[in-house]
Amino acid sequence: MRWLIKKIFKKIFKFFGLEIKTYQPELNQMSFDQIYSKLLKDEIIIFDVGANKGQSIERFNKLFSNKNIHSFEPIKFEFLNLKKRYASESSIHLNNIALGNKKEEKDFYINYYTGSSSFLKTRDNTEWLKLRSKQFKLKPEEFLKDKKKIKIDTLDNYCLEKKIDNIDIVKIDVQGYEDKFLEGCKQMIEKKKIKFIELEIILSDVYEKTLTIGEIENKLKSNYRLFANDYYGNLYSCMIYQLNLIYINNDFFDKIKNK
Repeated sequence: MRWLIKKIFKKIFKFFGLEIKTYQPELNQMSFDQIYSKLLKDEIIIFDVGANKGQSIERFNKLFSNKNIHSFEPIKFEFLNLKKRYASESSIHLNNIALGNKKEEKDFYINYYTGSSSFLKTRDNTEWLKLRSKQFKLKPEEFLKDKKKIKIDTLDNYCLEKKIDNIDIVKIDVQGYEDKFLEGCKQMIEKKKIKFIELEIILSDVYEKTLTIGEIENKLKSNYRLFANDYYGNLYSCMIYQLNLIYINNDFFDKIKNK
């Protein structure tokens, strides 16, 4: 009788596009923040690369009480807003620069949706561009708001100047510029001075250049391994297909897996 009831319920759930599965606690998906709060206990040093409106600052503020956040936002008006917002917080260090593979100045494309601004131009005639433009009541050709010369430094240089020897989390949201950023922290990566590298990689053809996971992993070489992701999608049915990934350095991974 139990099997018959189960079969009936399965059919009902299937009719509504749902599926019954056996709960397996050992396969339970932890969020990124749950991972961090479980594995990072001491004073935390965080690099927020691509701060935008302070979304990650707020996230890490809630997650850790004992932390120092080094934040990087190249867009001047977004940086000034962050400065007003966090001026009284001594644990937050704001920088109006971008981080890349070398010290230079470079054209930066500022879009009306500033979170999509990048050193790369967006591609014309994509569904993503059409939708984003519509949200701002613009034509796709009007989506680009401005182009500015932006100062770039490297993470390696910054750490040397500020005498930072170890970083717990580097969060990267640089819209297709991830490979250049990772080139600029080659020393910290090779010495495995960063515990976690969290990044967003866009696999859809939103920008004039599309990175692959292989290109990212090539920059990390044999010092890091993929540790977690938080997204499911595909290039066929998704307007934008992007992954949020965490990489962990091998030494720290060996340390925690043996606990």
